[in-house]
Amino acid sequence: MKRTLIILILCGASALANAQNFGKTLISGSVNFTSSKNNFNQSAGQEAKINSFSINPQVGFFLSPIVALGVSATYTRGTYSSSYPTNYPDNVPRNISYTSISNSYSGGPFVRVYKSITPKFGFFGHGTGYYTYSKSKTEHEDDFVQTTPSIGKGGGVSINPGVVFFPTNTIGVEATLGRIGYSSHKTESEGYTPIDSSGFEANLGLSTFTLGISLYLGRTASE
Repeated sequence: MKRTLIILILCGASALANAQNFGKTLISGSVNFTSSKNNFNQSAGQEAKINSFSINPQVGFFLSPIVALGVSATYTRGTYSSSYPTNYPDNVPRNISYTSISNSYSGGPFVRVYKSITPKFGFFGHGTGYYTYSKSKTEHEDDFVQTTPSIGKGGGVSINPGVVFFPTNTIGVEATLGRIGYSSHKTESEGYTPIDSSGFEANLGLSTFTLGISLYLGRTASE
């Protein structure tokens, strides 16, 4: 009994020693750019070029030492350039180049709950709700090809587990892996039937892995 009591006291003392205030303000975000090329029909001189750029700032304020509430916004621009063979309208074979361009905007609130393990390491759960709006269009080399821009609207909620390491008192190196969520989306183009999609997602694959740096202003930790 005495041994058990001593162990509980030591565990409690360790928890207090590792307790920390994660700060007053959380500033985070990411910037991503990807570019790729695919020669899918070399004999016909056909290739695809894909570019994507996104930026995602986040600002949050701590309601308690371990709970932060904030807002997040994301802008994404993607382009897909390729060509296809045709002999229209003059019956002369050639490749027609085209480029599809999409712009997407999303934003919403987020909440984070932290669990301190040591003064420099902890876990967190990141929950967010968001609304998204996107617009895409396709531009063709020849004017005789006409396309209609499409509009996308939707939203969803998601939860991401993560870890944070503090090399300094205010800089946190964060990593997340896995996502659970629900989303609903509707795409409309003039003259076409609207496309509705929705569903739940549970993904623990490496495709969900993220690594970034955040600022924890006002953070204190017991050493």
